[in-house]
Amino acid sequence: MRTNYHKPQNRSRIKPKREVRFYPAGCKGKIRKMIDELKSQELVDKVGGRFKLTALVQKRLSELMQGSRPLIKDIENKSMIEIVIQEILQDKITLDDGASSESSAK
Repeated sequence: MRTNYHKPQNRSRIKPKREVRFYPAGCKGKIRKMIDELKSQELVDKVGGRFKLTALVQKRLSELMQGSRPLIKDIENKSMIEIVIQEILQDKITLDDGASSESSAK
C-alpha cells in the first residue's frame, strides 16, 4: 500500500529584513556617545558593576518618565538617559541594595 504524501507549498515568501531603529535618523552619533558613556569604566566602578548600573539607570528612567524632577541643574537639550548619567556621575543618585542598613543595625 502506497501513501500519497504531498508537499505543502510555502506560499509566504521571506521578506527582507528592515533596519530597525530606536532613534531618529539624524542622531546616530549622539546615541553612540551615550552608549560609550554607559560603558565607561568610571561609571561602572562608581555604581559597583554593570548589573547594578543597569538596574539604577532603569529605575531612575522610570522615575523621570513618571514625572520626577531631575536632580541636576543643566538639563537643556539633554535626553533622559543623559540626565541619568550626569546624576550618577555627580553622585546625586545611588543604588540602595540594603547592605548599608544591615551593617549599621549590628
